[in-house]
Amino acid sequence: MNKEKEGGVKMRKAIVCAGVVFVFTSWLVQAAQADELLELKLRMKMIQNQMETLQEKIEKFGAERSGRIETPVQIEAPTQIKVSTQIEAPKGKTGVDFGNEAKRYVQGISTYEAKSIFNSDKSTIFVDVRRRSEYVADGYIEGSLDLSLGRLIFDIRMRIPNKDVPIITYCKKGMRAAIAGSQLVQMGYTNVKYLEGGILGWKNAGYPVVMSAYMGKIKMPAGKTPEDFLREARGMVGEGISPIEASRRRDSDPNTMILDVATRREHGLLGKIEGSLIMDAGKVAFNIKKKVHDANVPIITTCTAGKRGLLTAKILKEMGYKNVTYIQGGLNAWKKAGLPTATYVSGEEQL
Repeated sequence: MNKEKEGGVKMRKAIVCAGVVFVFTSWLVQAAQADELLELKLRMKMIQNQMETLQEKIEKFGAERSGRIETPVQIEAPTQIKVSTQIEAPKGKTGVDFGNEAKRYVQGISTYEAKSIFNSDKSTIFVDVRRRSEYVADGYIEGSLDLSLGRLIFDIRMRIPNKDVPIITYCKKGMRAAIAGSQLVQMGYTNVKYLEGGILGWKNAGYPVVMSAYMGKIKMPAGKTPEDFLREARGMVGEGISPIEASRRRDSDPNTMILDVATRREHGLLGKIEGSLIMDAGKVAFNIKKKVHDANVPIITTCTAGKRGLLTAKILKEMGYKNVTYIQGGLNAWKKAGLPTATYVSGEEQL
């Protein structure tokens, strides 16, 4: 009996244990399933978000391709420049200061004195240093040379090569003329004055001025340029020869003539090629046949840089001379090549 009770108790314990194990196992299975379900839900949510992002990109790409929207461009804002509200005026010289300084170099002349010189001395050159646009309002003194103050020191030696010629500069009121006069004195011109009161003082004194549309309003011609003339000449004459080749031809054929059309001033600076015929370029067409009678004589033309030599060679070709060329680069190239030159004697030009 006791054994039966003991067996029954063990049986019940076993059943209870089995039940506990079953319940615990079931809980573990449910817990595992819950974790898997949660993880699955999280993965599904992630996939859904990725799908939404991809859909947005697809829609945006399609809109850009169709031109409905533009991709925004990042523009960097310009750097802000700080402007000082305090202005410091320059404290150096004024225009009046420059004018007053200039008057220490050059002597002024009254309108009355200038008019007396204008009437009696035709060798005096009146130089107008204003801009041409100013001629419209006030006119200019008849026969004056127009050379603005800004160009004066660069161009005056070409326009007035004689340092001793009498010069009277003038402008509107006199200040610029004084500055121009002082520059000329410093450059070496020996007889310079400026007109006190300028063109306004001249007019107020009742003296005549020229009112010219030509001087006041310039309409440049639109025809041939110097380059066009040179291009035409080169087409007829060719490309010319080097100084070395010119020297060789002259030495090999004593009949070869070198015709030099440079100016006296240029010859004074550069000299001349020994034995060359010197002739004014403007007179070649009229006088060359007096010196060169044979159309077959070899002629090589030259000048300072070659351009006038080329144009002169074209003239000779048109006149019927058959063997004509020119020196590329002229006397400058001749000297640069180390070829000898002779001293120019003023007045030895032919005809």
